[in-house]
Amino acid sequence: VLVPLIHAINYMEIKGVKVDVPRLALMYAATIPKANALEQEIIGTYGLNPSSPKQVKEYFNTNSADRQTLESLSEKNPEAKELIDKILMYRDLTKGAGTFLRGVYDRLKGDRIHTQYNIEGTGTGRLSSEDPNLQNVPKPFRIIYIADDEDSVLISCDFKQLQLCEVSLLAPCD
Repeated sequence: VLVPLIHAINYMEIKGVKVDVPRLALMYAATIPKANALEQEIIGTYGLNPSSPKQVKEYFNTNSADRQTLESLSEKNPEAKELIDKILMYRDLTKGAGTFLRGVYDRLKGDRIHTQYNIEGTGTGRLSSEDPNLQNVPKPFRIIYIADDEDSVLISCDFKQLQLCEVSLLAPCD
């Protein structure tokens, strides 16, 4: 049963996913200055390095500097909301630039990125990918992945709410 799937997965890994390299470069070039400006604003205004979990924990007198803790603190302490929003935005920008832009660029082979698909990568039997994980790319960064040509499309599906149903195709899909 798995042999046809193994062949398809092997083909997908070898072929890779096409990346719009110019768009990737433009996004990276736009993201880094925003992150740097935000970092300088936080340091200049609050004397706080947003890259330092230790400083963030000390500044807010919390045991953790993770997103959930900061969002909870923001809800309880409206005076801290502006700073927390800036810290979280800074983290999102630096994570995006580092992982989803620079990380992709560093792994490119030509204009393609090659991931490893795992047939048995999850306990639920779903397909997973790694090195890099192309399944958890945030929406703003998905636009760098493109179809091979004008006759091809990339689709994004969310199976969280999928219900089993019977489908019959009467005609080829357009």
